[in-house]
Amino acid sequence: MKRLSYVVGVPAWLAIMVMAFSGAIPQHRTVFFILFGAFGAVGMCQTVFVARALLRKLI
Repeated sequence: MKRLSYVVGVPAWLAIMVMAFSGAIPQHRTVFFILFGAFGAVGMCQTVFVARALLRKLI
């Protein structure tokens, strides 16, 4: 999970921030949505991972 966050999540987040600060989102919407989807997918994986650990601890 940590590798997935470092390999996919952090570069996607950095690319989104660069696009946001440079104002390139309107010109490159498809790239933005692909990066946003990758970032969201990593976030969902992390949420599931934490939820499973919490449930294991509670049960």
